[in-house]
Amino acid sequence: MIEVFVASTNKYAGKTLVALGLLDFFKSEGIKAGYFKPIGKNFILKDGEKVEEDAVLIKENFSLEDDVSLICPFSLDKLDYINLYLGKTGGAADTIYRAYQELKKGKDAVVIGGGQDLFDGFSVGVSNIHFIEKYDLPLLLVDSPVFGEINIDMIMAMHDRFKDKLTGIILNNIPPHQIDFINKYIVPFLTKQGIKVRGIIPVNPKLSSLSISEIKDILGGNIICCEGKEGEIIENFMVGAMNVEGALKYFRSQPNKAVVTGGDRADIQLAALETSTKLLILTGGLYPNSLIITAAREKNVPIMVAGDDTLTVVSKMGAAVGKVSIKGTRIGESLSTFNKYIDKTYLKQLAAQAI
Repeated sequence: MIEVFVASTNKYAGKTLVALGLLDFFKSEGIKAGYFKPIGKNFILKDGEKVEEDAVLIKENFSLEDDVSLICPFSLDKLDYINLYLGKTGGAADTIYRAYQELKKGKDAVVIGGGQDLFDGFSVGVSNIHFIEKYDLPLLLVDSPVFGEINIDMIMAMHDRFKDKLTGIILNNIPPHQIDFINKYIVPFLTKQGIKVRGIIPVNPKLSSLSISEIKDILGGNIICCEGKEGEIIENFMVGAMNVEGALKYFRSQPNKAVVTGGDRADIQLAALETSTKLLILTGGLYPNSLIITAAREKNVPIMVAGDDTLTVVSKMGAAVGKVSIKGTRIGESLSTFNKYIDKTYLKQLAAQAI
């Protein structure tokens, strides 16, 4: 039986993309596969019930027979943590391990989706480390740069802890200008340490972009013109807080963008509308004057008014971009990206384990 634990060095590294890619590969090879997530932290409401987001996404995309409650048997959201502090949370280990044993039945392969890091779940006695070591699972690590840097120390620490269980690492969300450096220096270094790089995936704006509708929900904003463009995709975000002369040059450097600026900065708003801006986000709950609205309508650029100040809006958008949900068209883009950059030899080695 094929078992792969997909873990990461940091939050939002790309575990869901890798899990989708592996499951899609198994499906293409005629291998009956399942998905398991020991502990869920990201939830959505579906039919009035709280369900784990990745569990629902993967179940529906691959038409898995297992119930969502079996795919992800234990939750740790804010309320669960409060119950933990009050001594009302218990039995996590029995619940999780029993569910995994049940889910494995009748499968040729199982992909296990890890938490935000390898210590996730330690407070309830079932960390990712506990789970990997209990079942002696092979580990596929996903790393995404933090502040532009590969997490070499964390990768080395995981290799030191898990030795041969670490079957490889995928470097995800790599800026294009860093790829030559990584191939020249980092890959040979890791290879010498016995760590196999199974893929180098460049940044894909289509996977980190948000629709205007999603931005509206994140900010609780109000669109005051060109309302019919909520499905438009925003790939870049820029903040307008400088003088007009500098703003024009700055705004011209990025296409397909949203510009965040104060609702009282008509000069910056007009400058943004002179470039390839797809959305104006005005902060502070301040509405623009009629000249701005007229110009936006002529350019067919929606204006969104957000109640928060500029710093808060930028902070919210930064967090949202970091954890863009893979759904809708992003599923196909994720699978295409995985297939393009993953090591095919590694996939063949996995498939051979099912024979």
